[in-house]
Amino acid sequence: MSDDKTEIAATRLARLEAQKKQIERKLSALRRRESAEARKADARRKILIGAAVLAAVEKSGLDGRRWLSGVLKSNLSDRDQAVLSDLLLPLEEAADETVRA
Repeated sequence: MSDDKTEIAATRLARLEAQKKQIERKLSALRRRESAEARKADARRKILIGAAVLAAVEKSGLDGRRWLSGVLKSNLSDRDQAVLSDLLLPLEEAADETVRA
């Protein structure tokens, strides 16, 4: 009788451990999905802010371009500035033209 109880307990323990592993896998997948959604939302937010800032700079003219150039240079690494060189160069040239005038 003792062997039967031990066998039942071992079977139950094995079943509970399997359920625990399954729950941990589901929890891990849920956390990954949540993290991916948070990254997507953050990227979307940054894109919208960037679009709004660029639109405001275009409307404001040279002062806005000078401001944006300064903000980007003081807040971005050299590597990130290199990625935005096609944007920064025209901003710098526009700012230089105003100084020369």
